[in-house]
Amino acid sequence: ALHKARLSQLIPHMSDAEQGDIRMALEVATVAHLGQRRDGSDLWINHLVQVASIIAVKKTNGPAAVIAGLLHDLRERSVLSDEHVKLLFGDEAYQAVSQGQLRFDFIVKCHGVVPH
Repeated sequence: ALHKARLSQLIPHMSDAEQGDIRMALEVATVAHLGQRRDGSDLWINHLVQVASIIAVKKTNGPAAVIAGLLHDLRERSVLSDEHVKLLFGDEAYQAVSQGQLRFDFIVKCHGVVPH
């Protein structure tokens, strides 16, 4: 609930449908990374929400970028694939996740933050 509230505060300018897609991506990420931890302590979902929040702060980034922030570790850390992203969230989110463009274009260039 805390992550949902945090993201909701950052995306009020998006349509209801776009906000719904972001909430669904949060649910997918939460289930896909259930019990996973970073550095043995912090829950992995906290990292994903942090990345998505950094992206959402820049209002010119659309919902696909925020979704990619939440789902960028699916391939490496879960049984889900990029194809699942495409099926659930469409081509734009799929491209951002599958090409790894999220890590460098959205995070490093726009915000100077390295996600991992």
